[in-house]
Amino acid sequence: MIKVNRMIQRYSLFLLVLGLAPGVRAQDRPFVDGDAVSFLGDSITHNGKWHSYIEDYYLTRFPTRTLRVFNTGISGDTAAGALARLETDVLPDRPNVVAIMLGMNDVGRGQYTAGEASEATLAARRRSIDNYRANMTKILARLKEAGVQRIILVTPSPFDQTARSERENNPGVNDALAECGRIARELAASSGASVVDFNGPLTAWNLARQQKDPAATLVGADRVHPGALGHTLMAYLFLTAQKAPAVVSRTVIDAANGLVVETVNAAAKVKASGGPLLSFELLEGALPFPIDKDAAEATTIAPIEKELDQEVIAARGLAEGKYRLYIDGSAIGTHTAAALANGINLALDANTPMFRQAQEVLTLNERRRQLGAMLRGITQYDERVLRRAGVSGEDPMAAKKALDAYLEGLRRQNSPSLAGAETAIARYLAYRPQVAQIRAEMARISELLNAARTPKVHLFEVEQVIN
Repeated sequence: MIKVNRMIQRYSLFLLVLGLAPGVRAQDRPFVDGDAVSFLGDSITHNGKWHSYIEDYYLTRFPTRTLRVFNTGISGDTAAGALARLETDVLPDRPNVVAIMLGMNDVGRGQYTAGEASEATLAARRRSIDNYRANMTKILARLKEAGVQRIILVTPSPFDQTARSERENNPGVNDALAECGRIARELAASSGASVVDFNGPLTAWNLARQQKDPAATLVGADRVHPGALGHTLMAYLFLTAQKAPAVVSRTVIDAANGLVVETVNAAAKVKASGGPLLSFELLEGALPFPIDKDAAEATTIAPIEKELDQEVIAARGLAEGKYRLYIDGSAIGTHTAAALANGINLALDANTPMFRQAQEVLTLNERRRQLGAMLRGITQYDERVLRRAGVSGEDPMAAKKALDAYLEGLRRQNSPSLAGAETAIARYLAYRPQVAQIRAEMARISELLNAARTPKVHLFEVEQVIN
């Protein structure tokens, strides 16, 4: 326990030296209508959900805003690999915004083992960091040359080198990732890019959790890949760094006089007021930000509700007592007159039709994300193997031959990545002929999302509970 406390103190001091205490992020700005945003990264982006959760926010908060969002992560990638595929995998989408999170595979995790490192190992570690800096510098230059208007450098999510786990540890990897974060800030300062810090806050939150449970982790069992909880916190950090608005809507009704006192991002019409009943119709301009049910704990770790999810209803001038709130005839909850006067936040109330509608958006977008990840698996081997071999994935026989040769090379090397590559290539061969169908299904889901995210008129009734 004392050791973890000291680690938190040391890490907090490190962040303060950088001018970024935990929870303090360099500021970006929200995406606007028409933005085309590419999320460039490694497996944490390729198969991850953080960018999808960010898209969930924009889908629900700005239901008339059109964004084009591209997952351009590739599992196992480095800054060098990302640089090599800019022309064929990123720039063809014509993004005007690119968010980059790389580093996990750049630092050379295998170079970090327990015990004192040799001079040769220390030199190898330094070369890895130097290569990261050089390739990130080239990525920034090429993106700017191509006309990308905004670049967001995201410090790499942590490697959990502090969890008590049976999983092999590589102590020092997260310190190297923090160094990648320092380089990102340095490059941002010289290039005009903005920075969003994942590594600092997530590391601090993770250490705090481990004070209570040394085996707990926000990162994942493999020390590298966060689950839904970690990705939700990453989305929170990104959105609050953008100063994304907290307000879903705000409606204040004067129940005594039957008047709409205030509306923010909403339109209300009082239908009946007086005595034990207040009734009004409400059309909100947005839906609440949906939180994945597997990540509900995120709202207890970070102030997501306060900073991103304020859907407030207030009724003033009610006689003292308790009141039951109904929406579209269904009971939602019971509140005191004082609580209703102050305003109640409905954003996380699973009983409301707005919450259920937002969850429908999340479910649809998650299906679209899964299909997109399948396409990324295809792109991974198109880029990593076929393009380098001068072969097109449109030629099945030539592609199969090149992929078999790639696997044979891994076998000869006795590579630990062989089993994973065999599985991934089997998926590639199964899905490559279905690319057109996968894209068509993604387009169909996009149409469903446009309908699902459109707010609806609801009837609100506040009725006094008579004991």
